[in-house]
Amino acid sequence: MVPEELRLTKHQVRLLSDSDNKESVQILRSKVGETKDYVSSIWSFNGGGGDSLYRWYGTLPPALVERLLRMYATSHASRILDPFMGTGVTLRVAGDLGLEALGLDSNPLACLLAEAQLSGIPPRASLLRELEGVSSGLGPFALDASAQATKDLETLISEERYAYTRKWIRKDTLRALLALFRQIASVEDEVTQRLFFVAAAQVVREVASVDARCTHHLVRKQRPFVQPLPQWREKVLETELVKNHQPMGLARVSLKQASVFKADLTDYRPNLVLLHPPYPGVIQYHLIHKLATDFLDVVNSCLAPVSLRGYDFRYDELKRSDVSTDRVREYGDFVQALAELMKALVAPGGRCVVIMGDQRYRGRVRHPFTEFISSFEESGFSLEEIFIWVLQNNSGMHIQRRGHFIDHNYIMVFEDGEE
Repeated sequence: MVPEELRLTKHQVRLLSDSDNKESVQILRSKVGETKDYVSSIWSFNGGGGDSLYRWYGTLPPALVERLLRMYATSHASRILDPFMGTGVTLRVAGDLGLEALGLDSNPLACLLAEAQLSGIPPRASLLRELEGVSSGLGPFALDASAQATKDLETLISEERYAYTRKWIRKDTLRALLALFRQIASVEDEVTQRLFFVAAAQVVREVASVDARCTHHLVRKQRPFVQPLPQWREKVLETELVKNHQPMGLARVSLKQASVFKADLTDYRPNLVLLHPPYPGVIQYHLIHKLATDFLDVVNSCLAPVSLRGYDFRYDELKRSDVSTDRVREYGDFVQALAELMKALVAPGGRCVVIMGDQRYRGRVRHPFTEFISSFEESGFSLEEIFIWVLQNNSGMHIQRRGHFIDHNYIMVFEDGEE
């Protein structure tokens, strides 16, 4: 009987079942029985992971990360590094497997979200009490001191550096959002406060006068006044993290806000690096999340709530540290610098796994994965494996207008030659 993880999905069978490819299907199936340790070069994972606190673009499926860690984190002593951590999926999976792992991300919102995912939630009764406390503090009988705090936030957000965010949010909606953030800052429990801030960061985008589906830039979508409180409450209570709370294995995982090019990693020599870097021109993370990070910057500057301390939300710093770019030459320099850094950083005999897809630009395919192969091989790595990850959940549909679907990613396994 073929193990579940090695069975062909219906999508793969459909791709390979044309009359010209029936022989290939039979060959692929027979290989499973020939070799005990056979792993197909075509990977597919079902499910979207349920409702999340915040929509972060480019999140990896936990099942994919788990497969990679089980294949290449060869001992309990293995050290894992994820330099573009995002929501912290690698850390969560590594923690569950009892592995040591470090996550880095230059975007503080990613770090805040990863911390919320890793920390879990307090007991439900406590969470509901805090939720009602925030709601009651926004009612008509809110304390004058709280009202003054909201005025201080309004004064700060009126400065020129926040003009971009004010452009996309009505004044009355803006005032209601600031009051919500102010009230969350008064929550004493750090874990609960962090959870509430991440949910509020998502609501900012949903009540702003923008099309929330945009990934490259914001597009105006006129909205009337929207009271953010009901949406925020629903976001907190309906997220998978709250509905299906499970304790995380945090003993051996850690994270920090830092660029991998500037982080001090002299005492951390990873055996396995999992790289899912920004794609050229797809998303500029400093800009696409600017509405949320501006609100977090304002509340952090005015009120310094415990869950935000230690994070730098200043937009100029975010833009400076963001490696996402649409400039081909600049992206090539980034790939080369990353390969050289990984060669110096990875422990002898270690591996770097790079996950990267194709994209379309002006009707033609751009293939940055080949740049990774060239740069990593020039830096001294050997290409050990390539797997094709077939994307699901309508991935690639947004580029139908400009050509065929791009619904795959490459998983490239580079091995350090030194022992």
